[in-house]
This record gives sequence, C-alpha cells and structure tokens, in this order.
Amino acid sequence: MNRRLLVCKTCLLLGAAVLWAHAEPRGSLTAAGWTISADPGSGTLDVTHEQLGALMRQVRLHVREANGSRPFASWTIERSAPNQLILKAVQPQAAWLFELRPNLLKISTTLHNGVITAQLPASKERIPARLLDPLGVPADWVGTNEVAEGYGGKETRNPSFLPRKNADCMYFALGQIASPNFTGLFDRRTDVAISFPDETRIARNTRDQDLLDLTMPGLDARRIRRVLRPRAPRRPPAAAQPWTRCATAPAVCSSVPVTPRRRWT
Repeated sequence: MNRRLLVCKTCLLLGAAVLWAHAEPRGSLTAAGWTISADPGSGTLDVTHEQLGALMRQVRLHVREANGSRPFASWTIERSAPNQLILKAVQPQAAWLFELRPNLLKISTTLHNGVITAQLPASKERIPARLLDPLGVPADWVGTNEVAEGYGGKETRNPSFLPRKNADCMYFALGQIASPNFTGLFDRRTDVAISFPDETRIARNTRDQDLLDLTMPGLDARRIRRVLRPRAPRRPPAAAQPWTRCATAPAVCSSVPVTPRRRWT
C-alpha cells in the first residue's frame, strides 16, 4: 500500500512539474486605442482596436529562408516602455518590437528577412478597398456650378490625391473578393479604413469567407493610421533606431464616402 501511494505521489509531482515547465506566461499591452495579446505557448498574437474590434488574429512571426518561411517556435515577452512590447527569440536569434501610437501600430524587427502572417476578420461589412494615396498627385474634386448659380449655395470642393499606381483605372467588386491590387480594408460600420503596406499580400481564406489571410514582409516601415481628413504627407523622422528593419502593420484611415466630379479645364 505504501509503495503504491509513493508511486502515485511521484506521478502527480512529475505531472505537475511538466505542466509548470510548459506553462508560458501570457502578456498584453493596451495603449493609444490598441491592444496586443501575446501567447508564447502557441506563438501567436492578437491585435484589436477600441473602435474596430478584432483587427488581426493568429499573428505569427516568421523568418524567410531559401525553402520558404519558418515560424518561430518560441519567444519571450519583455517590456521597454508603456506603449512598447518586445518579443525575443533564440533560434534564430531575433527581436520584434511592437509600438502602439495614436492611429499607428508599428512593428520593427532586427531581421532583414522577417515575415508576419495573420488572419484578418473581413465580413461583408469589412471589404477590400483601394484607399487614398497621400503620396500621389494632388487633385481637387469639385462639383458643378449649379448649386452656386442656381441655388445660391457653395461650390463643393474636395482636395484629394490621384493614386500612384493605376490612376486611370476604376475598380468594381461583387461579393467578398480579394485582389493583389488591394492592400486596404474599409469597415462600413465605423466608416474607418485599414491600410496595409504595398508589399502586403491578402487572400481570401479558403475555409472561411469571412477571413483574409495576410502575409507581410518586414522590409520597411508599415503603418496603421486613423486619418480623419486628408493631410499632406510628412517626411519620415531622421532619428536612427537600433532596429535594422521595420514593418509597420496596418493603417487605419477614417473616410467619408463621396461621389465628387472632376472639373476639367
């Protein structure tokens, strides 16, 4: 009887030790309207926004190799500032910095071949869209003179920009689509657009039509901004950072759908 009891106690202690060894502490960071939840045990992160809700799910960190990309098996969480979350990996040795700013989620990595994959909630109320390009050619979209001359009102004038790519094309979509030409989403319920970098690839999930599969290489700065009205493009900061590569995740731009006309002279 005593021997059986001793064996059972030993099994329980070993089982508890195994569970304790595999229990990785989770971490979360909330700042500037963003929330990042990190789970080292599964190697995934979730990104939410106070206005949009779930924005990126099952975010995984990868390193690109000759035969494809390989996900990091494990990483640890560190804090460096109230709005920063650092993930450190050993094999290969790398670090990822998530920085939460107003209207901007910035992701930097020490790798030159880092890649991020994620799932994007994209129901019929959150659709792929081509967004305003603040680096394009400035253009004023104005209405006709009918309002001013016939009704004494003011002429409609909306400053805007022509897209740098395919400025002479107009796109139409039927149903829940995905296209290499679209690296942005528009949320109809909140009137907010989500802008990803040009190098991002978004494809419709084959199992769930309400999800998009995202692949974003960590080549240079990526942003998630929330712009209330068009603004002139700003020059990037000149201050150097200790991170060799940056990838800024999605940008959120609030916009009001309009159907203006272009006055040709």
